[in-house]
Amino acid sequence: MLETIGDVSRRLGFSQNMTYTDLRLMYDICRYDRSLSPDQRSPWCAVFTEPDLKVLEFDMDLEYYWVDSYGYALNYRQACPQVKDFVDKFRAVRESGEPQPLANLYFSHLGGVLKFMTRLGLYNYTAEKLNSAHFGSEQAFRSSLASAFASNVALVLFECNNGYRVAAYSQEHPVTLPGCAGHLCPLDDVIRQYSDVIADCDVAEMCAAGGGWLRQAWNTLLWALPGLALVA
Repeated sequence: MLETIGDVSRRLGFSQNMTYTDLRLMYDICRYDRSLSPDQRSPWCAVFTEPDLKVLEFDMDLEYYWVDSYGYALNYRQACPQVKDFVDKFRAVRESGEPQPLANLYFSHLGGVLKFMTRLGLYNYTAEKLNSAHFGSEQAFRSSLASAFASNVALVLFECNNGYRVAAYSQEHPVTLPGCAGHLCPLDDVIRQYSDVIADCDVAEMCAAGGGWLRQAWNTLLWALPGLALVA
């Protein structure tokens, strides 16, 4: 990254190296320009060479991996309510005698979608954590694939002759869920695959930084707030 900052700074004729923040801003403008006009070369992209773009892409891979994906378990553990939600809804279709909605649509920021995809186990083909040593290698996690513009994930329930089957799609492309032999996965296999995720889904517990004492202090504060307001 330091070499890239130096190369781009010299290419622009600067006497001193630009900051990392400025370089990232230029890269972001380049990406947005390219997405809006893919057939035209953006002046913001012209300053970067192909090796520069690979460095900056991997920089974003590391960022999304550690902030919203497999870097830390808490990143994706907090998405367990969404897993429970789709499993419960699919169960209701099979077991309830009442008509069920044809679709349930949820909208979120990219970070929320990526956490959900990570909790499903998508885009994770290696047990080793992504780090700087993976630069230039065929790493499994690529943010441009897992978290593209208008990133989306769809879980579809099919009623087949041999029972209910689940299909998953990421960016409208079929993907295979972990624990499934193929794209169309028996509903019972899906339920079994995510049973531990659903059983261990106390978001208040996992997100209480500092442990139980902090959660107790927060609950005490919530009870005290109305009294404090009256005193004020």
